[in-house]
Amino acid sequence: MAVANTRKKNKKILNKLAEALKTSGKIIYWVFVVVIVAVALLVVFPSIPAIGKDYRNLVVLSGSMEPTLKVGSLVTVKKSADYAVGDIITFGDGKANSKVLITHRIVAADVKNGQQYFTTKGDANNGKDREQVPQNRVIGKELFTIPYLGHVVNFTRKPFGFALLIMIPAGMVIMGEGKIIVSEIKKREETKNG
Repeated sequence: MAVANTRKKNKKILNKLAEALKTSGKIIYWVFVVVIVAVALLVVFPSIPAIGKDYRNLVVLSGSMEPTLKVGSLVTVKKSADYAVGDIITFGDGKANSKVLITHRIVAADVKNGQQYFTTKGDANNGKDREQVPQNRVIGKELFTIPYLGHVVNFTRKPFGFALLIMIPAGMVIMGEGKIIVSEIKKREETKNG
């Protein structure tokens, strides 16, 4: 009798443990899916013209804005009509055919020939940038920054990283569906046999 009660208790404990593992597995699965979708959106978001035409997601590649913007941070900037001293802006370097973007803080503003010009400086730099930036070269003003997420975004922009971005969720879906199929087959066999 005591052995039977012990077995029942053990079975209940194992069932509770199995249920807890199943629930925690589902939570981990959905957290992972949300993270993958969020990274995918960060990579794709600026490419969607209707939504992202005034927004850009950029990765901080140098330490010129440390500690405000850490290397590897993801910075989202938005085009604005007005920029002021203290704003962190992203602008083109002004060289012909260059795609180099710089993100620095506005430390002074002037108007020359009816055009707004900004003097910028990296927070970690000793001096101001050599050239003033005309407003027409400004890409946008910092909206928000997510530290270290830029490393993930950069990784997903490479062929191997992009393949993983596609293959991991696809593999998870295939495994989930496979479990459902196996479970249904077992149920049918039990129904057939029992």
